[in-house]
Amino acid sequence: MDKVFVVPEKLLPLMRDVYRMLVEDCEKDVRIEIGAGAPVTAWLRVRDPEHEKKDGIIRASGGIGPNRYKLFINPVSACFEADGNNIYMVEQVFYLFIMAIASYRNMRGLGPLDTGVINGLTAEDSPPVNAENYAELQPNDKFKRLGDLINKNFFGVSLYEQFGGTCYYICSTACQVRLPLKYVPIYTALIDSFMAAFPVKQVQLFAVRWATVQRLYFVTEGGRIYCCKTDDSLQFLKKHAGIMFDALSKSFFRPESASVRGLRFTID
Repeated sequence: MDKVFVVPEKLLPLMRDVYRMLVEDCEKDVRIEIGAGAPVTAWLRVRDPEHEKKDGIIRASGGIGPNRYKLFINPVSACFEADGNNIYMVEQVFYLFIMAIASYRNMRGLGPLDTGVINGLTAEDSPPVNAENYAELQPNDKFKRLGDLINKNFFGVSLYEQFGGTCYYICSTACQVRLPLKYVPIYTALIDSFMAAFPVKQVQLFAVRWATVQRLYFVTEGGRIYCCKTDDSLQFLKKHAGIMFDALSKSFFRPESASVRGLRFTID
């Protein structure tokens, strides 16, 4: 493990909650299974918690599926090491770790972990949706494939999925809701603003939060994609459209992939 992800300042409030949990609330031999099917096993071992309270540094190691990691954390900073060929892969394992901790806290009644900076949907984190800020993209093969996939596989559906540090929200004008209800007013307002600005009959909001940064796209009839002109949404899409297509092609919403994902989280 020679790749180290230094947790950025934006995530430190969340990590302070993780630190307090590791010092105060971890129990030995706790095993929790979430979901059905074939869950992923997640485990965490804290080295001598009583000693760690004295010097303020928590040193932990663990695994999520085949991925092994180490965590070094104190009240003001955190570093994360994991198996991987590059720092991007280490960062993705870090986000899986946060998901496992959040699941553990929920199941133990410790209160929810505020992960909104990683997987939230807000109006404030993107430029206002209007004709001045958004425009239709000139079509190319990558954009068309992604737009067609969203139109075909997710029409009439609103859902949320997370792949490592990347979160996707796909929300339709008329839909079956499959995401937290607290986000319904947000995506409804964003869609209403878009339809007020552009003469379309139907639209899907495609929101992407990648490593805490939110970007909004709108997919209309024929798989046409609109994006913001005043941030880096276009550059981001040019770089990552293929990755997003591959991820959504494997969506667990699709009937042939309908098995429920799960985590089994243990603290030894």
